[in-house]
Amino acid sequence: MNNVRAVPALPAAAATVAGILLAYYSPDVPLRISSAALAACVAALILFLRMPHLRVYPAFLALFVVATMCMTRAKERIHVPLPDRMTALKGVVTGRPRTTDRVKIFDLYVVGGQPKGKKITCRTPKENPCEIIIGGSYVVEGILFPIEHIGKHTNFDYVRWTESRSFSAEMYVGRWDMYAVGSCVSSLPFPERIVLKAKLLRERVLDMLAGEGISPDNFALLSAMALGERSSLPKQTRNIYAQTGVSHLLALSGLHLGIICALLVAVFMRRRASLSGSIIVVVSLWLYALLTGMSVSVIRAAIMFSVCVALAIDPRRRQSANALFVAITVMLLINPLSVWDIGFQLSVISVLAISLVYTPLYRLVSAEFLSRNLLFRWFWKYTVVSLAAQIGTFPLVLYYFGYVSFAFLAANLLAIPLVSALLYSVFISLAVWWLPIVRRVFVWVVSALCTALDWVLSHIAASGAGRIEHATINDTQLLLIYLTVIASVVIIRAVSRTIQERRNATAQL
Repeated sequence: MNNVRAVPALPAAAATVAGILLAYYSPDVPLRISSAALAACVAALILFLRMPHLRVYPAFLALFVVATMCMTRAKERIHVPLPDRMTALKGVVTGRPRTTDRVKIFDLYVVGGQPKGKKITCRTPKENPCEIIIGGSYVVEGILFPIEHIGKHTNFDYVRWTESRSFSAEMYVGRWDMYAVGSCVSSLPFPERIVLKAKLLRERVLDMLAGEGISPDNFALLSAMALGERSSLPKQTRNIYAQTGVSHLLALSGLHLGIICALLVAVFMRRRASLSGSIIVVVSLWLYALLTGMSVSVIRAAIMFSVCVALAIDPRRRQSANALFVAITVMLLINPLSVWDIGFQLSVISVLAISLVYTPLYRLVSAEFLSRNLLFRWFWKYTVVSLAAQIGTFPLVLYYFGYVSFAFLAANLLAIPLVSALLYSVFISLAVWWLPIVRRVFVWVVSALCTALDWVLSHIAASGAGRIEHATINDTQLLLIYLTVIASVVIIRAVSRTIQERRNATAQL
């Protein structure tokens, strides 16, 4: 009970998740019934307003009802009837097109035709002569069909994953069934316009960096790690990062925002926490999140770090769990289908594991020894963070993707400092862009860091370090693994507490 009181946002997040799952798996409840239930909860909350021990129950129940209403609305928004004939649609391309061996793939927000106001994924032959660019407006013609599951031998649910990104259907567009039209960007909803403009700004930044002579492989790595644009990453690079257990470095997440937040805090909140410094840090974090495309993991991290900065909380400590659960609640109420997003799940689990396990593991080594050995303290800090995150995420990675790398510790210890230096160098180069000589120096540093990162991880992958591949586990096995993990965490915390008590007792003698 004391642990729950120490993390008051936990029941709110639990009520939100419970309401979302119930609404997803059960028949839709009529709006009038949900509204009546919500009104009853609000009335009970007002009635028990002066009873602190009782008023929390109608508050959490009201949150539960709101979550069910949000999920019901989200299902209605995604599951739309599709015409069973050739359909002409007008829309705006909202992301950079991807090219495979045979087709071009692009995301289209429909502004004319049915389903109007929905996002669809389009595929067209690679030979299509129409130039497809982000922000461009086009008319496409084809047959819409529901999104279908891919990967029969994996637990990855492609349908739910696309739903979490608000896609309603797919369309195959013939080679000659597409042409450009006048701009329709003004027809997009305001949030979509803002995100699109941010992506176009990102394209300009990438074009600026591309003009500095960075090699294609290094530029693809830089684009993914610093600005969240992964469409140009070679398959070989993705495989190397997967084999070494550092795929999370290629997807913008809490790690990247944490590095940037640490830099901002060091610059604007160096001496003490202040309102102006906190505002600058929080606004900068959200501007960066907007620039990178507002992915689910970035939004979650931005919310969490914003709460941490506002309350001056160390993200590694247990109080950060409150910020995490606040982020979960806010994100799921805005987009309930995010609960099926694998990036969201991995982000939440990794941060939760770090907040629970970091301090007990870190304290296994005495504070006196760490204070006398600064190099080992740095090594131990990164080791504990990597271990804690891996403890939480490896069951999900095994469940969804069928592999686990045992080289993750060495890879993370070597890669994270390089990634930190890479991000700092990118932003410094952009900040001094008007100074050509200084800019070129930092761009060269960025390129060198990308090369070093690729060299290190390539050698770790080639070393044949142990990993599990092509494994398949079911839901029951996943649950059993997590029960084992929870038991291990309890033991680690108990051992750490015992060691700390003995040290304190010895110090008092």
